[in-house]
Amino acid sequence: MKNIEIRICGRDDVPLLSAVGGRVFKETYTAFSDPVDLAAHVDEKFSERAIAREISRSTVRYFMAEVSETCAGLMKLCRTPAPDLLAGKNVFEVQQLYVSTDFQRRGVGRLLLDTAAAHARSKGAEGLFLSVWSEADWALSFYRKHGFHTMGTVPFQLGETAYVDFLMWLPLPPVPADS
Repeated sequence: MKNIEIRICGRDDVPLLSAVGGRVFKETYTAFSDPVDLAAHVDEKFSERAIAREISRSTVRYFMAEVSETCAGLMKLCRTPAPDLLAGKNVFEVQQLYVSTDFQRRGVGRLLLDTAAAHARSKGAEGLFLSVWSEADWALSFYRKHGFHTMGTVPFQLGETAYVDFLMWLPLPPVPADS
């Protein structure tokens, strides 16, 4: 898809990030989750107050993919300590990557991942990691297609239900030194 613009988000974007992130999460997981637990999770992670708190942290960057001034997707990228399976590595975590249904399979997710990789490389990171639900075949296929491989599992608690997520890793080649 042409004309996809990726940009870093600021405080003015909080309402849109909240609306789109919450909507896409609900659309994706409603069929698999208890409605009360899902609503509580969306409030905890995607409310305007939660996004505003996160966007103000120096270790967090939100990126938005726009098509004709419409939010097609978003990504939350964090500088976090490496999980045990990647101990000692300089890493960034893709904590959220959501593409609106109308824009899926059009290159939006790939561009967001490319942005994450470029940002992380510019900060000297050795790679990106993320966790993804082990039953989300569509997401696992997407991440594997873009070079991620499974390193292990991590728990994910949504209300009373425990899920198993795969921890996935994408090593990044170092930025070439200038000649």
